[in-house]
Amino acid sequence: GPNGAYSTKEMFDSENDEEDGILIQLADKVRGLIADPAWQDYLFVLGTVIATESVEDDDGKTTADDFLYYNFAPVYRGGSPKDDSTGQVHQYVILKQYISNADFLSRTTLPNPSEYDKHAYAKTDKSAILADTFAKRNVTVVTDNYLEIE
Repeated sequence: GPNGAYSTKEMFDSENDEEDGILIQLADKVRGLIADPAWQDYLFVLGTVIATESVEDDDGKTTADDFLYYNFAPVYRGGSPKDDSTGQVHQYVILKQYISNADFLSRTTLPNPSEYDKHAYAKTDKSAILADTFAKRNVTVVTDNYLEIE
């Protein structure tokens, strides 16, 4: 994102598609592009997304401790769920566990967590938005770096 990471608010999934966050709109467009049966044997790993969520803080200073950081790779199996013998929607996010110096640029407005001795990304259940959004969209959250697809 322009500030070093996307806000989890960009992951908001509303009842009205026009009010969805930009990343949800993008995910919907990608899903539409790869829904053709010609793609049913393909697995799409679409880079990674770094997202952050502000944590309430009253000290007046902004440090990396004022944010929860997330890093995940959206993964899709092509084709339509109705073309899959299981009928399953193959949408996943694979969570990165550890923060790397290479994950963040220091010249953004968002504090670089590696400069504040933070070493681990937050889990999605800590987020007020991500866990609900992934559940609502039938996205499987992969936390153990192991993904098995039929």
